[in-house]
Amino acid sequence: QLLSEVAEVIATEMRLAPTALDARRPLVQQGLDSVMTVVIRRRLERRYGQMLPAALFWQQPTIAGIAEHLATVLSALHSPDVQPAAPADA
Repeated sequence: QLLSEVAEVIATEMRLAPTALDARRPLVQQGLDSVMTVVIRRRLERRYGQMLPAALFWQQPTIAGIAEHLATVLSALHSPDVQPAAPADA
């Protein structure tokens, strides 16, 4: 489901149907430009409530790679093994 949600956000900005994008092909080869990456990254940040690296689309150049990165970030947040950081003056 995350893969299809990420594809939908990207396709909307690129003005394409989500089915027109290949999840495993680099997005720059499918028409993504640097301005679009900023807009899409901000939309994904708002949607998932997480800051994403500015270079995300260059580090993870495919829809599948971006979705995998998001899945890792989101699962780490909900992991019972993750403890909140202690305040620095504690």
